Amino acid sequence: MRVLPWERRPEIVGRFSDQRLKRLARRIIYFESPHLIEDADRRIIADDIAARRGKSCVAALDDDCTSLVGTRDSRRRRAGGV
Repeated sequence: MRVLPWERRPEIVGRFSDQRLKRLARRIIYFESPHLIEDADRRIIADDIAARRGKSCVAALDDDCTSLVGTRDSRRRRAGGV
């Protein structure tokens, strides 16, 4: 599965019979290419992550985005601004 393009991976995951592997594969796709997962499934994954972190879904997504791209101030500092 590692050599397949991201666009084909959700199709392959649907064929898995082991629910644990299916769940893990969907989470990997969620983190790498979330646009490939249907909205309802993406919300379920986000809610599961949020529940594990003890946060609301929106707060968990905000934290994930901030950790990936940084805050506005940190981006300015990296760009050489004030």
